[in-house]
Amino acid sequence: IYLPYWPQSRDSEQVIAANKKAVAEKMEGMEFRDIPVGVRDNELNSDVEMIPLSDNSYVDSNDDDDCEPMLKSKVDQTDDGLQKSNRWLFIWLSICLTIAISATSAVIVTVRKPTNPTLYVPDMPPVTKSTVVSNEEISSTEVPEVTIDLISPTEVLNEEISKAKGSEDWENDRELEEMIREKMKPKEFQFIVKDVNDTVIPGAENAKLSYMPAKQFAHLHHMKTGGTSMDGVINCGARRLGKVLKEKVVQGKLSECSFNNFQKCMNDESPSCAGRIDKSSVMSYCAPLYAVQKFNWLDADIITVLRDPVDRVWSQFRFMTSHCYRCTPLLDIYKMIDNSTINEFLCPGLGGKSCKSICVPQILNHQSRNLILSYLDDDTESMDAEEKLHEAIENLKTKFTLIGITEELETYRKFVGHTFPWLSENYMDSPMTCKLKHRNASPGNNRCGANGGHWELPAHPDEETRKAIIAHNQVDVKLYEAAKKYFAVQKRVFDSL
Repeated sequence: IYLPYWPQSRDSEQVIAANKKAVAEKMEGMEFRDIPVGVRDNELNSDVEMIPLSDNSYVDSNDDDDCEPMLKSKVDQTDDGLQKSNRWLFIWLSICLTIAISATSAVIVTVRKPTNPTLYVPDMPPVTKSTVVSNEEISSTEVPEVTIDLISPTEVLNEEISKAKGSEDWENDRELEEMIREKMKPKEFQFIVKDVNDTVIPGAENAKLSYMPAKQFAHLHHMKTGGTSMDGVINCGARRLGKVLKEKVVQGKLSECSFNNFQKCMNDESPSCAGRIDKSSVMSYCAPLYAVQKFNWLDADIITVLRDPVDRVWSQFRFMTSHCYRCTPLLDIYKMIDNSTINEFLCPGLGGKSCKSICVPQILNHQSRNLILSYLDDDTESMDAEEKLHEAIENLKTKFTLIGITEELETYRKFVGHTFPWLSENYMDSPMTCKLKHRNASPGNNRCGANGGHWELPAHPDEETRKAIIAHNQVDVKLYEAAKKYFAVQKRVFDSL
């Protein structure tokens, strides 16, 4: 009998007591065979059948608990009084047999109920022949105890993500494709024109007042992914749109790179910062998604670009070699992170206290960290890697209008121009052209060489450094694989338009 989770009925103890003697008598001379937990009916041998039972067939009529169906193994029945026609008695005896067997079998199984119980039956190997053991042999055997935890929904999702190496089967997900098709439909910038009586007159030339709703469009910028180049396109498009509409498009920016200002804004210590963000129609967030959420921008159209983690981290290191990493090889930086000496290195004199710096988070799963809604210093620190990955992938899919990858930035630029016409290279009759340009390249002199000269770093890291980057950015590696699959679906949709 297989009971994945059996809530205790109110009269179960009385039933057990009443049938204990009868069960012992019925067990004499009977042989039993184990059925592995989670087997399917098509995997069972011919002498085992599935008997789905209604709730009231084995639970007292006054008991409201829900119970799962059971698997019953056919056994030789030597007692003439136990017939199939007497199904009620057989069911109650089967239940009691289960309890009695658990006290004498070779393994005692304890099933713990999860906080939010959801039955998950994993794929199991086919049923194999079991050895029949007599009651005498069982009695003389030392009984080990095994505990089996029911798998919670979160654990199931994490297991699926691990097996999929970062994402679901997005390439063949037709529902996802239709969702992306809807997201990629052209969206005009909202600009409402009113007359002096505050009556909306779309496009009226004689209007006296105008209104541009805030919180329309945002760019979540991960460092060294081509985000500054995309910001250039967005800034150009906003200026051009303002000239076309003869109304200034209010833009805002929040960046972790100005770490002290960022902390003040996030901690509500800068009313002017929050005010600017609240009034802006277009925002650039060089910050995690939880900052977007804090200032109530999640309903805006948000875009982002992700990059191969090895290329991104190495580019970050080359860009901030002196300012962040004090002219120290990246391999040594990772070693200090591993032995917990990095804080003293980056912020000498703190006596082991936390160093308030963005330099370390930039080279440790930076992109997945940016896609988590939980606040960094609270919930995020209690999440394991699989939980972070799952949330990052889910937010990538549900919180963003468009997803780009640096390796195909020109193609992504076309997606953006199609979906947001005001960001296309050419817009209406405006003479302004908004091209995608490479911006924010690594410095020509990082002042890490001899006599303040340049320390020439290669375009790509050596093999040992590459392996260290991968080892310290495992979540980003899986996230990027998911982003590439999502981008491929966007590309297929775009080509079909």
